Amino acid sequence: MGQDYTKKPIEDLLSAAKSGSLEAQNALGMLHELGLIPEANLRDALSWYSKAAKAGDPLAALTVAQLYQTGSKDILVDQKAADAYFQIAEKGGFRKPEARLAEAGIVGKRTILLVDDSQTIRAVTRNLLSKSGYEVVEAVDAAQAIRFLQSGAHVDLVLSDVEMPQMDGVEMLAIIRNRLKRKELPIVMVTSVRSLEVLKKAKLLGVQGWILKPFENDMLVQIVKKALAS
Repeated sequence: MGQDYTKKPIEDLLSAAKSGSLEAQNALGMLHELGLIPEANLRDALSWYSKAAKAGDPLAALTVAQLYQTGSKDILVDQKAADAYFQIAEKGGFRKPEARLAEAGIVGKRTILLVDDSQTIRAVTRNLLSKSGYEVVEAVDAAQAIRFLQSGAHVDLVLSDVEMPQMDGVEMLAIIRNRLKRKELPIVMVTSVRSLEVLKKAKLLGVQGWILKPFENDMLVQIVKKALAS
């Protein structure tokens, strides 16, 4: 059984961050983006991640600035500081997602393949994505999603549940990356799984986002947008 991020690992990271570890400060920021920071530790985690941004770390600077831009109440920066962080990020080679999309010449609606065995969840998520300007096609399970991709149909991103019958989302991810050779296709997982082992496996297979249920609508849209621009 994998470790749970809501237990001792968070405490260890906070301790290391308070000791000045830039790596720990960045890890806290990453876990925050993945929705894996428990509410009790959220302000501390963002505080130490902000220190990494102030120290000039470009990835931390980009994340802090984007959190401000999306209206996060837990990030204590103003517009001037956010602009400065965006400049630090850009000098370090990290562009705003919308800037990278424009530079790549990507315009118009993007198509998202939504994979979930729950009809209710598909309906809610489809409505959210459609309102955000995306075209949505659906698959009721991993096998149907794989057949759809094998058919040559175009999609710009796969948004998938992890816990599904017959084949889970991570197994589907491995097939997409290895058998179908779709190394470049952005894939975002939506799940209640907090297992360190499952997360590591997904990261090794190139997952671009990990959204914990229950999630805020704005968070899902922002992570999808970020994954499309990566």
